[in-house]
Amino acid sequence: MILPNPLHAAEAAKRVATAFAQGEPILVSRQTEVLREAACKQCPRRDPAANQCLECSCFLALKVQLATEKCPLGKWPVTNAS
Repeated sequence: MILPNPLHAAEAAKRVATAFAQGEPILVSRQTEVLREAACKQCPRRDPAANQCLECSCFLALKVQLATEKCPLGKWPVTNAS
């Protein structure tokens, strides 16, 4: 396990707050969450013991649910993330 980058966490929180304020979705559908989880489980940049992305240091249990987030390697279906 590596410590999450506090700057990444703050940026993610800002994206969630902005989406909420603009009435955009905060969470993805369960179907999208499952697709994201499957992509992560096959990724060599995932620490399976911590369920953490070694590319961005995010914990995947939360990140895969957020509509405002995207995979740093481009492996996820994207919703309202730019």
